[in-house]
Amino acid sequence: MAPPNGASVTYSFVAGKPGTFLYESGTAPQKQVRMGLFGALVVRPATGADHAYDRADSQFTPEEEFMVLLSEIDPYQHQAAESGLEYNLNYYHPRYWLVNGRAFPDTIADNFAGWLPSQPYGALARIHPWSLASHPYPGLIRYLSVGTENYPFHPHGNNGLVIGRDGNALEGPAAADLSFEKFAINIGPGQTWDVAFRWHDAEAYSPASPVPVTIPSEYNVENGMFYSGSPYLGVQGPLPVGFSSLNQCGEYYIITHNHALYQITSWGMTMSGAITYLRIDPPLPNSCP
Repeated sequence: MAPPNGASVTYSFVAGKPGTFLYESGTAPQKQVRMGLFGALVVRPATGADHAYDRADSQFTPEEEFMVLLSEIDPYQHQAAESGLEYNLNYYHPRYWLVNGRAFPDTIADNFAGWLPSQPYGALARIHPWSLASHPYPGLIRYLSVGTENYPFHPHGNNGLVIGRDGNALEGPAAADLSFEKFAINIGPGQTWDVAFRWHDAEAYSPASPVPVTIPSEYNVENGMFYSGSPYLGVQGPLPVGFSSLNQCGEYYIITHNHALYQITSWGMTMSGAITYLRIDPPLPNSCP
């Protein structure tokens, strides 16, 4: 509880087990949490910062650790709080859905982007293809939800391995492995999920081993803003005159979003809200900035 008259109070605790946890206001949470008084707490195991838990099979690539903190906003509640008015929670209705405090397309902007001083962290997950020889460990996404409804987060074309929930490793008696694969991560209010993931270049298509279909003429396609001009990872090809691409080095982009489609809107504006991307860079070494 908050002390009266603007005073401060200090809480201390022992972080006794590793995992991903939420912390939030305990004073009128129906208002203060909805207004943004919440955060994420990551406790590292004694095993090391490259493990999610004290399990050998929870090792991940530290450079490919990401947070997806999902939240929502009812602007009428915020307006009432700003004006010092009462708000009837029977009328609570989110109209904005956020990832790390941002809505798409800001979710894929750089961390500490200058035009987002109050939302410093993006949500673009940037990884390299899995390789037993050179990239043997998966990435790790820590999902957290402070919303009031389920968020079925959905990475296109990629399963994840759920290794922990609510700060607990998924294990049974004698530390038996109870992790499981999941496509859509259905995160309930107040939950956290730890999900290991990796991207396989399964077919290994390249100019030397081409895609076994006829690629349409550039006059018969509509190029996306992230298209490299080539279907092959790490290759940049010709693009139509006047077309401006945001692709930097032949990387791939895979959309990731809440699959309850009304949650990828901002007061009715489609293709906004809780959307981000998974970016797959070519294998190292590469020329990507």
